[in-house]
Amino acid sequence: MKTTLSIFCAIVLLCLFSACGRNVKCPDLDKNILSWFPYENESNIRLKNKTTGVVLTIPISYVRINHTTGYNTGNDCGHCDDNIEIHSNADFNIFVSIEKNKITYERYSIEGVSFFGNTPILENYTLNNKKYEQVKIFEKSGSNSKLIVARDFGIVGFVGENGEEWLLVENNVMRQVNPMIINSSCE
Repeated sequence: MKTTLSIFCAIVLLCLFSACGRNVKCPDLDKNILSWFPYENESNIRLKNKTTGVVLTIPISYVRINHTTGYNTGNDCGHCDDNIEIHSNADFNIFVSIEKNKITYERYSIEGVSFFGNTPILENYTLNNKKYEQVKIFEKSGSNSKLIVARDFGIVGFVGENGEEWLLVENNVMRQVNPMIINSSCE
């Protein structure tokens, strides 16, 4: 009985030690995810106030895409997670968390209003007589504020705290064909 127990313990310990040092390769970043964020460094998002006609120009300072290529299970650093950061010199930022090529969290900050979470995709949505194949609508609880994001266009509409509606003027932000992706690993 002691011998069986000793062999069992040795096998368990061997399994534990071998699992602690295993290298895990993460999947390549699915670039289709980037179609929700078609922004480039030094580009602009232009939104027009539906009532006053005033145009809000949001300059994009930089777009950073961080991709994990792999990790070692023995190190306390590993997951196959990626993120996208989009920053502006103005009051505008986007942060997106991606795990195994699925968007798990999005946070948008625009004109002092923050929208966050993960919202379902709506099909064939019409905004201001323009039809978008897929959109996500983020609503801030306790207010009228909402943000509308369309695949291949990015932000297409915004309703501020005071109820003012802003709509995309033009899409002068080109979809990145070869975005700069920063690969990292802790293998």
